[in-house]
Amino acid sequence: MITQRANVNLIPNGIVPELSCSKGDNESRTVLLTIYAGEELFRIPAGAQVYFQGTAADGTTFRKPCTYDGAVVTTEITSDMTAQDGVTRCELAIVNGTELIRSQNIKLYVEGI
Repeated sequence: MITQRANVNLIPNGIVPELSCSKGDNESRTVLLTIYAGEELFRIPAGAQVYFQGTAADGTTFRKPCTYDGAVVTTEITSDMTAQDGVTRCELAIVNGTELIRSQNIKLYVEGI
């Protein structure tokens, strides 16, 4: 299993996190995302739901539930994210009761063969 790490901000700051994978990757990469609100770590409230979601280059969308511990979110890259080569635009969505918080964009580069 390959592990990739990135910092993700809840306040867009111009520095877009980038992840890379290969077309067809499925559950071979774990992604650890450390969440910030500006310069401060953002601790996800207990009981919140966190999703890694996005739209692939071909328009296919996905939404994956994540696990989290404090300010670190864990997800896996799956085949629905890597079916099409190109740039997949992603984000984290944190749902806490009726509150929805979205992160800055995350670019997932899917390399074709």
